[in-house]
Amino acid sequence: MKIYNVSQYGTLKSCIICYPVNFKINNKSSEYYNKINYDLLYSQYNKFINTLSKNNISLYFIDINKNATQQVFTQDIGFVINDVLFISNMKENDRKIETDSFKSFVKENNIKHYEMSNIMEGGDIIKYDNVIFVGISDRTTIEAANELQEVLINMNFKYKVIPIYFDTSKIHLDCVFNILDKGSAVISPYIYDKR
Repeated sequence: MKIYNVSQYGTLKSCIICYPVNFKINNKSSEYYNKINYDLLYSQYNKFINTLSKNNISLYFIDINKNATQQVFTQDIGFVINDVLFISNMKENDRKIETDSFKSFVKENNIKHYEMSNIMEGGDIIKYDNVIFVGISDRTTIEAANELQEVLINMNFKYKVIPIYFDTSKIHLDCVFNILDKGSAVISPYIYDKR
């Protein structure tokens, strides 16, 4: 399978997803712990899938891991830069298992890939033109940002990796910053470390 990502705001042609059959909120301090409306969850997810299909977006489903409660968040387990799929190195033990079925999918489809050595999740990666913003969070380290820059240089990709430090209670960079189109972004104020 050939893959390619020009930008995060271009036309989506295909995506890898996972049905949320095992989704749970494990944090007992969460106000939503044991309060998930699964009928609503499946209804909304089916509408999401149907909307993608109606817009001629090819859907690829990875195998469901019965022990992976957060597997629906497939952006976290990998990201694409040019024609390379980068497989994340997940920090949380309960999320590390999510990459198993993802790696199998990559292998079965002969996708050009690179596995991150340092802790990095795809939710901390924002690609814009020749810049890769990397959120330095509880789930992505500065060492991973440096590794990504080195790998891109070795692959002769002309990207500059820019680390972004932010309030790590927000989990990932894509929760507080997203590119809408060329020249436009959505940003949450007051959460960035101005180093």
